[in-house]
Amino acid sequence: NVSQEPLERGNQSQLQPCEAIVYDTSEYKTSAVIDYELVCERAWLRATVQSVYMVGMLLGSYLFGDLSDRLGRKPVFMSALVLMVLVGLGQALIPEYFAFTTLRFILGASLQGIFLVAYVM
Repeated sequence: NVSQEPLERGNQSQLQPCEAIVYDTSEYKTSAVIDYELVCERAWLRATVQSVYMVGMLLGSYLFGDLSDRLGRKPVFMSALVLMVLVGLGQALIPEYFAFTTLRFILGASLQGIFLVAYVM
């Protein structure tokens, strides 16, 4: 009977420290995972980058929506477009994880500004 079996309490798995890291670079020479060493104990940081990006999109919809109402759709659209290009280029060149995550936040906000304003225009 299933109802009589004891329930397991939470996740009982444990992290094992990495002894050595070997990357398969046969298909891709580099990636964010390789550049920022987002493996083993730092693997959770991969999901953090995506979460920060989505928070940027959330806040960008409010920010750029309000700015487009106050300043006009076209100037806000063009500003968000320029911001997206600059931040996108910066992401390709940035060597540090925290700065990369910050740029992902700004990219999410600017992309949402572009989508939102373009849809309303």
